[in-house]
Amino acid sequence: MSIRSSTLAGIITDIAESLRGSGVERSIVVNGHGGSYVLFNFTDRG
Repeated sequence: MSIRSSTLAGIITDIAESLRGSGVERSIVVNGHGGSYVLFNFTDRG
């Protein structure tokens, strides 16, 4: 099974915004798969 990179980016963005709304200031996404290159776009967001 696979999902589009835009879908993955949307999921991560939604989760991060939800956490931020709950008072979480920082979060870490651990990439366990080398093929998930889209995650690199999130590494420097503040």
